[in-house]
Amino acid sequence: MNCLMDGVPVGVFLQQNSSSSSYLRFLAFVEEFNPENELFTLHGPVTPETEHLFASATPQAEMGESATVDGRLQTTEIRDPESMEEDRRRFSIARRMVRQGQQAFRKDLFKAYEGHCAVTGFDTNEVLQAAHILDYRGTQSNIVENGILLRSDIHLLFDSYLLGINPASMCLEASPRISDGQYADLDGKKLFLPKEKALRPNENFLIAKYKRFKCCV
Repeated sequence: MNCLMDGVPVGVFLQQNSSSSSYLRFLAFVEEFNPENELFTLHGPVTPETEHLFASATPQAEMGESATVDGRLQTTEIRDPESMEEDRRRFSIARRMVRQGQQAFRKDLFKAYEGHCAVTGFDTNEVLQAAHILDYRGTQSNIVENGILLRSDIHLLFDSYLLGINPASMCLEASPRISDGQYADLDGKKLFLPKEKALRPNENFLIAKYKRFKCCV
């Protein structure tokens, strides 16, 4: 990947035939990378005639956020778990997943939860995170109904299925796999929810997440 970005040729060993133990050795430029099948396209061998065609490549800029109106991220209306989890992520050339709209998503959750962790009530901005109920799969994931504002450690436990949210009671459930008594004591704790019902977690998303949590218990 670095050779692609820097325009540096790579060494290639090509077996002459399937029954031979000898290899041809030459240099080739990495022309492109396809993140869908994770395959590289090579151009070679390098010769003085072709070298100028592959000067240092410029890394593709990270994708920007979707359009916003009045500071709020505009996304397609999605309310079912299947559509929410359709993979629409975009990748940078370094094969790093780009989370589009994350800043607007976090801003909306801060406003909805009044800057407090939904579990602990903690209000220090630096350790509060915008947690997805159903995993990020593109901009359609970044709606307030698919998010909860959580303290960073609670967020990690929630993503790891060590803490779950019962959609019927809207209370926290702690997995028996949690050994730390401090976190185990969160079992049965009622969640703090936004005053505006439209900003509360979507029931279908919570049900889908809760089913996975129960499978991991």
